[in-house]
Amino acid sequence: MSADLVLNEDERVQKRELIKGNRERRHLEQLLSLIKGPPADEAHVKELKFEIDLITKSYCQNVDQPLITTVHGMAVSKDSQLAEMLRPIVRRSNEFAGVIAVWNTVSHIILALQTLRLLTTELSLSRDPRKFV
Repeated sequence: MSADLVLNEDERVQKRELIKGNRERRHLEQLLSLIKGPPADEAHVKELKFEIDLITKSYCQNVDQPLITTVHGMAVSKDSQLAEMLRPIVRRSNEFAGVIAVWNTVSHIILALQTLRLLTTELSLSRDPRKFV
């Protein structure tokens, strides 16, 4: 290897900084091209606005409402109370998500598993919040 191809420490640091600067510049250029992008046509903008409004309305009707959970009558087990609390949460979540177009294209088994994971995580968090800190 020739001596002029080997870089000393200062040259290596400068080259690393140059490479880092070039990566950052390319990243910013990509972001700028995404932001500028081709102008959206009027029909596409209307379609997106309609979908956003639909999702927002569904959120307000299903998720952003106070839960009324009362255990009727006599003493019940903790599991029964939990099931009574989770039932409206799952129903509201499904009603909200049903408005989103992608929801109906995903396998119902996958959706059920994801919902179950989310609920078990929330349940664990409600029982012992220190686990997740």
